Amino acid sequence: MRTKAGFIVAVSLLAVVSCKTPQAVVMGDTSRNALDWAGTYTGVVPCASCPGIKTVLQLNYDQTYRIETTYIDEDGATFSHDGKFEWNDLGNIITMDGIKNSEAPNMFAVGENHVAQLDPHGMRIAGVLAGNYILQKNSDLVEKYWKLVELNGEALDFSQKWHREPHIIFRSFDDRVNGSGGCNSFFGSYKIEDGQRVTFFALGATKMACDDMSAEDAMFIVLEGTLDFEIEGEQLSFYKDGKRLARFELVWLK
Repeated sequence: MRTKAGFIVAVSLLAVVSCKTPQAVVMGDTSRNALDWAGTYTGVVPCASCPGIKTVLQLNYDQTYRIETTYIDEDGATFSHDGKFEWNDLGNIITMDGIKNSEAPNMFAVGENHVAQLDPHGMRIAGVLAGNYILQKNSDLVEKYWKLVELNGEALDFSQKWHREPHIIFRSFDDRVNGSGGCNSFFGSYKIEDGQRVTFFALGATKMACDDMSAEDAMFIVLEGTLDFEIEGEQLSFYKDGKRLARFELVWLK
């Protein structure tokens, strides 16, 4: 099919530019043990028959993965795979099971806050577009459950009068955000900007009525437009014009 062919051709063309003699890809032989490699990596890699392929790769410490590739064109075809991955003997390259390299990339070299897509032979892609095959690690903001603990300078404690615990989760695969204001669930989109800034847009929520919705209403007002954010340890704070509007705590889910 066209999308798979686009992947094969794009990688093959650049592979020709690389050295004909196979060489090991070495990005530090302690990547597995020394780097904080678990997380989500994103980038747009070249495509022979479309403007690019948005690639999102999630690596977990239990050696499971999920990869999603979206072909950027009028069709927007998306493919996803998940399963287990294995490290090579040097601990710097992973190979994901369940994927044929004609369908999607299945080998990556792991570096500091990035992974490099390898060609179908497990070699580093060379040439003028080599840098476009690098996926960068996402901000610590995403794929975590953040519980609201402070709003407009006032500490909050979750109580039974609230339908649900107020929280927010930033999803990496589709740049969606969702959570709860304490009564209603909300959803929408976000974009992380340079300089620790995040923009919320197209936010919506369910329409339940609860006894006390003042905190929820204030939270929804805060989550509008563009905010500066700061992460210190397990604390996430949102700022506007230098004033802290909300603080969240990381909750580790079992």
